[in-house]
Formats: sequence, C-alpha cells, structure tokens
Amino acid sequence: MKEVRIVIDDEFDHVRDFQNGFAAVKKAGKYSFINSSGELICDFLYDEVLNFSQNLAGVMINNKWGFIDTKAKVVVDLIYDDVCSFVNDYALLRQGNENIIIDTQANIILKTEYDGIIRLSDKLFKIKKGDVFALIDQNGNFLSDFEFLSIKRLNEKLFLCKQKINGKVKCGVLNEFAKLVLEAKFDDISLINDEYLLVFDGFLYGLFDVNLNCIFDPMYKDVKFIAKDMIKVRVGTKYTLVDKNKNELSKNSFDFMKIIDDELVLFLENSKFGFMDQNGMVICEAKFDEVGEFVGGLACVKIANKYGFIDKNAKIIIDVMYDELRFFSENLAAFCARGKWGFINTKGKTIIEAKYDEANSFSEGIASVKKDNRYFLINQNGEILCEHEYEYMSCFSCGLALVLTSDGFIYVDKNANIVIKEHFDEAFDFKEGLAQVCIDNQWGFINTNGEFVLDLQFENVNDLGNGIYELSKNGHKFYLEYNGKITLNPFSQRQIACISKDIGWRILRLLELKE
Repeated sequence: MKEVRIVIDDEFDHVRDFQNGFAAVKKAGKYSFINSSGELICDFLYDEVLNFSQNLAGVMINNKWGFIDTKAKVVVDLIYDDVCSFVNDYALLRQGNENIIIDTQANIILKTEYDGIIRLSDKLFKIKKGDVFALIDQNGNFLSDFEFLSIKRLNEKLFLCKQKINGKVKCGVLNEFAKLVLEAKFDDISLINDEYLLVFDGFLYGLFDVNLNCIFDPMYKDVKFIAKDMIKVRVGTKYTLVDKNKNELSKNSFDFMKIIDDELVLFLENSKFGFMDQNGMVICEAKFDEVGEFVGGLACVKIANKYGFIDKNAKIIIDVMYDELRFFSENLAAFCARGKWGFINTKGKTIIEAKYDEANSFSEGIASVKKDNRYFLINQNGEILCEHEYEYMSCFSCGLALVLTSDGFIYVDKNANIVIKEHFDEAFDFKEGLAQVCIDNQWGFINTNGEFVLDLQFENVNDLGNGIYELSKNGHKFYLEYNGKITLNPFSQRQIACISKDIGWRILRLLELKE
C-alpha cells in the first residue's frame, strides 16, 4: 500500500512551488523560505519575495527590495523600488528614475535613466528611450543607436529586430554584436526547429538556415517541416516536398501531405490516400479511403467500406475485407463480418469465430463479449470464463475492470466478482495500482483494495500521459506520478509537496511501503 505521512506539522497560509531547492511560505501576512528538508531559513520577515535564482532571492520590506542568500544573509541592501531575479549572473533593479544592472557580488555594472533595460543574452541588453530601443553590452557600452521598434531573441546569437523602412515596419536579424546580418525587409521572421529562419514578405514564405544561408527566397504560399530535412511547401492549392537544399523530392503535387510515424509520408490525391518514403518515392498509390494511425507497426485502412491492415511499408498484410476492425490488443484484433464479431491474429487468421453481437478488446488475457443479450468474459482461446450482467465493462488493468451499474461505477475481478463496492460518480482504469475516482465533484485516488491513497479533495484530475496526473485544488496545481509519488514539478526529483487542507497548508511526502 501507499500512505501519506506528514513531514512538517507547521501550517502556512500559502506555499509556493519549490524552485532551486527552496519554496516561499507565508504566515500571518509575512514571507519566509523553507529548504528541501522543510526547514525555515529565517523568520517570517518579508512583505513579498521572489524565488531563489543563482542562490539569491529578491525580498521586500516596506516597498523596498534587496536580495538575500540561501542562509538568509542580506547581500544587496533593501533600498530599491523594484528588482528582477538573477539570470546569467546579472539582475535588473530600479531606484527612482534609474535602472541598474548588478552582478551576483552586488557590484553595480551599469546605471542609466533610460525608460527600461531588458536582458537579451549573457552579454547583451536592450535599453528603451520613448518608443525605440538600442543595444548595449554588459559594461554599458552602446552597440547601436536608438533605431529599433523592437528587439526579440531568436537564439543565443540571433535577434529579431523591427525597423521602420520607408514608412513600413520591416523585420531583420541582428547577431550578438548588434550587427545587422539579415536585412530588415521582411514582414515577419520566425525560428523553426532551432535550425532555420522562416521569412515572410506579406505574400510568400522563404527559408534561411541559422548561418543566414538562403535555402530559398520567398516563393511559396506555405512552408512546413514534416521531418527533419523534409519540407512541405504549397504552390497554389497543392503541396509538394523539397529538401533543405531546395531539391524537389516529389514530382507530383498533392491536396494533402502528412508525416506518419516518422517514416512514411501520407498524401491525398483525387480524394484517395497513398504513401511515399522520405525521399519522395511513391511506395503505394493513392487507393485508400481512410488511413488510421500506426499502432504496433500496423495501421487500419479502408477501401470501399471494407477494412484491413497495412504495415510500415504500406503493404496490405491483412486483407481489406471486414465491415469493422479494431486495433490489435495482446496480438488479437476484434473484427465484424456480417453483423457478428470475432477475433483475428496479426497474420489475419481467425482465432475466435465471428459469433458475438458485441466484443471488447482483450486486456490481461480477457475480453467481454455479448451474445443473445447475455454478457460473458472469454479468454484468448474463446473459452467462456463466466457470465456477467454489466452492459459496460472497461478493459482489465491491475486485475480489475470498471463496470457501470444503476448506482454508479464499481470495480470487478476477472470472475466478475465485485471487489470494490463503493459506487463512484466517475472513475477510471487503474494505472500502476492507482485509479482516479470522483464523488460529488471531488476527486481522489484509490488503490486496488479500494482504500483511499489521496482523499476526495481535488476539483479536477487530468491525466497528462507520460506517467503524470495533474491535480487542481483551490487554484493550485500538483502533480502525481502513476506510482504514487507527488510533486509540484513532474520533471524534478523532489519528494516535498504541498497539499492544501481546509485549515491551511501542510507539507506532505508520499511514501511507498511494501505490501
């Protein structure tokens, strides 16, 4: 089982997300910080705080800001009207009409009375005067005049700039030395795949690489990468393929093109679908009415209201002969022929004859089927394991299936015996021993014994996939892994998490205990 254990008994009015090993906590209107062990690093002193960055955090008392270190020592006096967190060893501050740049040693690098300073990179800043911008380095040296309407970062070395040229706003590109390396003559410029610059001149698109080599001038109505070096371009209403060297990969133009499973290009021609490889070679003529996604190396296709399967070479491996066809699950796929359901294997051989009125896919070796208004559980040999009464039964997971009764959802085992008797308004299948359930619009999690691992307390639970649930309560979000670990950040290794209680906030840790 898994249980929740209180690590810290202190209750706070508010707890922010952990960042860089610390979280801001609020009590009685004042802020402090806790470390990853839940220990306060100082008293509740501050009216407002920023998160720690580069081991320094902005703090405010009586509308004056400064910085403290991770030991709560003041390293920048609280004398500033506003501050931003440190990034790449520099922080921006404001004092009266002055904008100031300091380093992590609290040394003042630059003071200016211009309207604003914004960091673009480690050594490049833009400063504002009225409605225009100029560029300076980290020492305050001017690298350009006030000539730009805007400057935005594209990557570490390239920056999008806008200038007024002959009364029109045009886009160009600057390098890290503030040199204009792509003339400001385009209506828009965007970075694609971190490798290319897509330019737009108001009517057509062109393409450059990040070294500013022109791949093609603006000449296409649409440009999209559908693979690393494969570019879909539109001429008129048709699409074709070119590579990054502007070589045409396909001789024909098509109504629609899409990369499938990173290996095949699906195209539409005369209302039929076909396939080509990434070199633009047609490997299957346009003959399919529908094409599904590839699952386990197979995709369902439709021709003249009949269904079959193709492999990743676009070769038909299961004849297009079925009225309906479902995806393979545990190497068996449910099919319908002449109104009856059965199962085939991946070679197209009928394993369970078509004799059922309805059939679900196999899961954990079991499928639910219906015949003559009676419901049964069968194994992969087609043998009846038991009869059941449930019109809806989900796939089995962790040995249990979700069924719907007149009173709500419950869970049954592989013999259709009720295992979890509590009726839920909404419920989902188990994943790694946990299932999300809902009663009266409150969500929680149960284990396979029906015990609540997290009580009914969340307004919403969203399965993000990749092993993570997003939980929402009182305007705050938490993240729960399928295995029961909870965190404020699904991509971190922190064990500390914040769970809101009716009387405040507690710091909780989920522990996994052996059965």
